[in-house]
Amino acid sequence: MSLLDGPEPVLADRPTAAGLPAPGLPAPEESSIGRRSPLALGTRRYLRNWLAVIGGVVLIAVLLTAFALPLVMHLDPYAIDLRHTRQPPGHGHLLGTDGTGRDVFARLVYGGRISIGVGLAAAALAIIIGAALGSIAGTFGGWIDMMIMRTADIFLSFPSIVVVIVLAGIFGPSVWMLIVALGVFVWPTTGRVVRGVVITVREREFVQAARAVGAGRGWLITRHLLPAALSQIVVIFTLTVANCILQEAALSFLGLGVQPPRPSWGNMLTSAQGVTVISSMPWLWLPPGIAVALIVLCVNFVGDGLRDAVDPRQQSGRQS
Repeated sequence: MSLLDGPEPVLADRPTAAGLPAPGLPAPEESSIGRRSPLALGTRRYLRNWLAVIGGVVLIAVLLTAFALPLVMHLDPYAIDLRHTRQPPGHGHLLGTDGTGRDVFARLVYGGRISIGVGLAAAALAIIIGAALGSIAGTFGGWIDMMIMRTADIFLSFPSIVVVIVLAGIFGPSVWMLIVALGVFVWPTTGRVVRGVVITVREREFVQAARAVGAGRGWLITRHLLPAALSQIVVIFTLTVANCILQEAALSFLGLGVQPPRPSWGNMLTSAQGVTVISSMPWLWLPPGIAVALIVLCVNFVGDGLRDAVDPRQQSGRQS
């Protein structure tokens, strides 16, 4: 090449001495990741967990069956037909009938509304109380932290199921009593976890910088400290929902939860106390038992997937 030809042009795809792209050109992977939103990245991480995807699909199907199916299909969980008591599946009854001739499938669908609703409402109440008190304890510290944590210790020292039994004897068993009792006595777990995260995050540079420019404690809690505990709160919420559904089933089975004739998965299992029913009439207890186990399993799978989606460090730690 002669001097008149000018300098040799720099090719865009020519690697440098270190094996990296030419200066000024972003790496293909970095440019593609940079264009994705946090929602897209979280969705991609969630979809990689096939158990979470299956659990989410089954959970949506159960919720649609419980809350949407009665809108398009006539189901009466209270209709009594004494001529067809304890009939096996068939003859116009998909899952048979119970001891008073009521349709088991209709009671299973409406019972899902009660059991899932109690679990969601009690878990939401526990999360709200725990997140609020935990963030206040971690932010303020001192005597406020000590009082809130000692209160949490007092609540943890009483088994929630025993407390619900006592409250049911005093106020009478009801759905609202279940929700309040379970929510109030389950919050310490959330409070302790949120407090630990807040204590760690409040000493970081960005929080100190916000405090230096005049940010108040309320602003710090809502903008920095609580969002830092979001992944832990999501996991605790899913576990709390599953736990509350199980406790509702146990209390209703004992006659201290949802009261007949209102159906729930727990009081549907009450008919399975006899040996004859267990051995010769499985359609009375298998559907609600499978429903409780299935919903709890799916909620746990979904919580695991949401944890990976919100906090990718959990996923990378498992893969390593």
